[in-house]
Amino acid sequence: MREISIKDIVMLFVISVFCALIFFICFPSSLINRGDQFQYNTIANNINKHNVFSLETEPPFNPTLNREPIYPLFLSLIYRIFGESFSIVIMIQILIFAITIILTYKLIIFFTNSRIAFYSSLFTAICPPLANLSSSLMSETLFIFLLIAFAYIFSIAMYHQRKHLLIYCGILLGILSLCKTAMFYFFPFLVGSLLLFNRKKIVIQILLVSVPFILVVVPWLARNYYTFGTWKMTAPRGGMVLWMRGLKNDYSIEDLKQAAVYYFSENLGKKIYPDATYKNEAFMREFNAVIKGRRDEDFWRESLKKRSFTVREGVILDAKIISLKEAGFTDLEIDTILTTEAIKKINNNPFKYLMQTPLELIKMTSFTYLPILNDEQIVMKIESFKTGLVSVIRAITRLIAYPIIVLAFYGIFQYRKEWKILFPIFLIIIYFNLLQGLTFGFGRHAAPLIPFYIMFATMGLFKLYESRNAFSNKAVRLM
Repeated sequence: MREISIKDIVMLFVISVFCALIFFICFPSSLINRGDQFQYNTIANNINKHNVFSLETEPPFNPTLNREPIYPLFLSLIYRIFGESFSIVIMIQILIFAITIILTYKLIIFFTNSRIAFYSSLFTAICPPLANLSSSLMSETLFIFLLIAFAYIFSIAMYHQRKHLLIYCGILLGILSLCKTAMFYFFPFLVGSLLLFNRKKIVIQILLVSVPFILVVVPWLARNYYTFGTWKMTAPRGGMVLWMRGLKNDYSIEDLKQAAVYYFSENLGKKIYPDATYKNEAFMREFNAVIKGRRDEDFWRESLKKRSFTVREGVILDAKIISLKEAGFTDLEIDTILTTEAIKKINNNPFKYLMQTPLELIKMTSFTYLPILNDEQIVMKIESFKTGLVSVIRAITRLIAYPIIVLAFYGIFQYRKEWKILFPIFLIIIYFNLLQGLTFGFGRHAAPLIPFYIMFATMGLFKLYESRNAFSNKAVRLM
């Protein structure tokens, strides 16, 4: 373990709190009657007031399978202690964000040195998306903290062969799974890494990580089985992402080419292919089949105009789910319907489905998005200063991702001989991108990887700096 500087830790804490407070004070998030923030808040209130995990705002407050439990429970605990105060929630999340930065510093110093660790953590602290996320009622801030803690303990356990730490890995992975279902499927990857690196007493090691993981997730799974008759973690969101991805299997090669441009840059896509959505026959056929003849048909057509190209399939999906719910289908039944339809489309051309994975990975590079730009009130406020300013901000923040990724690849290449110690981080990055690439990629879902990307980018930056100095010194000697 390299020496940890208390001065660095204090500086990182102050800077991260300051950056997060800028978004909280200057761009306070509005809690509208829809979306993730509203749902989390509703569940938290129902837990405290009616002792039920429900999304309903009126009796009978039927239980829901739509959300994981950790973040609503986190909110409900804060509400129970301090009352329903969004400001208190945000302040606590800002502290969690600051602690996450310090934990990131400790993680990186384990791999490299204090100088790289400090600058990498500093770049992470001033990274706008992460600082912005802490000022919203979203699960990302808590999830990223848990993920960094898991990566830190996992790395130490693997490198130093400290078997007792596998217990904490299992516990943390269970909590992460109950925060975001995506991490539930990381468990086989964790067991696989143990089989790869630790041949001695492997059964004991697998038990050490498996038993705590199972003990953490089973109560929630049992609740779902008892209440809904399923062992699924959530529904219908698994079917939703698969359905949106399956829809793309009907797109033509030209449609996919245009989509690639939009995924790289939406502004560029609008200039080159302004009518890409309406010229996509497969998309419009599905869209019209779902919304044509509805009483609110005009609303959905207007929604399509406003929706970002990268998630335009969500317009069809939202309308379809509303229709299914009006027809009396439950979340579990909707999940089954969507999954069945998606699998049917995928089975028609599985090769085409797999070949689209790089397109989803392009979307995963948009991790530098700003959540405040999804708030209509904030967008209107920014646009009041200058028309088109929001588009400029989106373009700039989008482009920032590419140098980070290029430098990260360079850093990984330069430290390739250290792959064993860096393996846990590699595994997490590969897993996230593989999962999203094979389903439906969202830039927001790549936000937890930002600290890791910046870590490798900083390592690459320092290698470039060292190479330049070495070249300069060599030139001086030759003179």
